[in-house]
Order: sequence, then C-alpha cells, then structure tokens
Amino acid sequence: MLKRKLGRTKLDVSVLSMGTVSLGMDYGIRTSKHLGHPSESESMKLLRAAADYGINLYDTAPVYGSSETVLGKALFGKDSCYIATKLSLSFLEGADQTPLSRENAILESINKSLKCLQRDVLDVLQVHNATVAVFDDSITIRALQRVKHQGLVKYIGASIYNEKDALAAIDSGIVDILQIPFSILDQRLTVNVLPAAESANVGILARSVLLQGVLSEKARYLPDHLIALKEGATRIKDYYDISWQELSQLAIRFCLGVSGVHSVLLGIENISELDVAMDAVKAGMLPSVDMNMASDFQMNDNVLLNPSNW
Repeated sequence: MLKRKLGRTKLDVSVLSMGTVSLGMDYGIRTSKHLGHPSESESMKLLRAAADYGINLYDTAPVYGSSETVLGKALFGKDSCYIATKLSLSFLEGADQTPLSRENAILESINKSLKCLQRDVLDVLQVHNATVAVFDDSITIRALQRVKHQGLVKYIGASIYNEKDALAAIDSGIVDILQIPFSILDQRLTVNVLPAAESANVGILARSVLLQGVLSEKARYLPDHLIALKEGATRIKDYYDISWQELSQLAIRFCLGVSGVHSVLLGIENISELDVAMDAVKAGMLPSVDMNMASDFQMNDNVLLNPSNW
C-alpha cells in the first residue's frame, strides 16, 4: 500500500489508516445488519487482515471500550504497525491543578494505555477533543513535553472538531499530528487549516470520511432529524449514478486526493468493509474533474456535521 511521511514525524504511514472505536464498543449508525460490535476474536481477525493488507496505523483511545486491549493482542509483536491512542483531559476537571498532579494523571493514563497495548512506548499520544484552552494551559503543555522527552511517547497529536481549535493546536508548536473531521460533505477545514498544517509540517489524519456511515448504505437508516445528511449523501450518489457501496468508495477516494491529507482514517467493523476500503485505495484518487465537482456537495452546518450532536 502507498505510504506517506506523516508531517515532521519519522513515520511512513499507509494512506489508509484504521479507526477502532467500533471494535471496542457500540458506535455509529445502528441498522438491522449492524447490531452491536464485533467479538474480540472477530476484531482480532479483522485487525490482522488489515495489517496483512498493509495498513500500518491504528487509532484508539482509553474511552473506546476494549479497543486498546484488542489492539494490543492483535498487533503484539508487529512493531511495523503504529498505534495512536489518546489522552482525555476531562478526568482532571475538579482535581488539584498543580504541575505535579497534572503530570501524574497524564502518566497514569499513559501507563494504562501501554499495558493494554502491550507496548513499551506510545507511537502517538493525541489529546482527545482538544480545544484552545488546552493549548493555553502551560501545565498541560509542559507535562506533554516531559513525557515525550522521557521517551514514553514518540509524537504528540490532537483530535479536534473545529477550525479555531485546529489552528490553536498547530500554533502551539507541540502538536506533530492533527486529527481532523473531513469528508466530501464536510470540507470546512480545507481553506485555512490544511495550508497552516502544511506550512508547520504537521501531519494530518482525516477522520469521519464516511461521517459515521452517512456516506454509505447506512444513510437509509438515519432518523428524521438527520434528514439533511441523508439528502446530501443521496445527492452525491444520484449525481455520479452509483450504488451505496460505490458511494463509500467515492468518499474515500475523494479524501485520498485532497492535498495536505496524509492518511485517511476509516472506521472498519468487518472484512467486507475492509475490502470496500481496499478497493477504493486500489482505484486511487478521483479524476480531477470529479475532485473539482466535489466542492459543490459540501455542507456548512457546524451542528449537523458533528456526530456528538446527533
């Protein structure tokens, strides 16, 4: 599989990376065909198949149920596979905010992740749902710098939801990798964030490229209050005169062709979805005429495009 250097890091990552929240807990749009999450044995089989296909970057978090543990078992001994986990700062709310207590809490989270992942060092530690306030907090910044200096973490990342937080992460200078929401329906960060990241040599992981299933056959099961998303997906499908499965491939291929995106982070629950994703990678980026047309399909509803509001 094609690999790209992830910003200023020394990681050469596959253009398709794998999100694993749905392997550790129930997540996303539920349908009659998609009830619950895969068993541990099914998840391990899927992860090993993904590694055999050449996917070498996997995203997880302590709050993703059993995801870290499953990854640790499935990828044990596969040092060529990189794991990006997360650090939630919400557990520090109301706690003593001294530098020592903050650093100890961060160390505790890192050590728990290392144990679950069965690793001696974290390839990437991402601040989960990072905001401007995180990068204005000198205590947190110094603690993150220290764990990186100590060799517990190779690279610092952040997952964000909006432009303001993304630019704060880039400007902080501490973030090596930025995880952003991005899809053919959600192109809000194209104009300012991607150029800023490229200028700072910050690696970009594009997540929610299928918008939690909106850009797939699951769109047919969306509730009434998300009808605008269903209509947006249907408009793309009808314009290109393609099936729902082909819509997923088109959505992936679109993101693969966006300048500044190093890896497309895709949640995959089963071998069938893995095969669809691999077919999209093999087909490559969309023709330039289709890439140019894709700008007509973007939506700008900040509330609707954030799955946490659904």
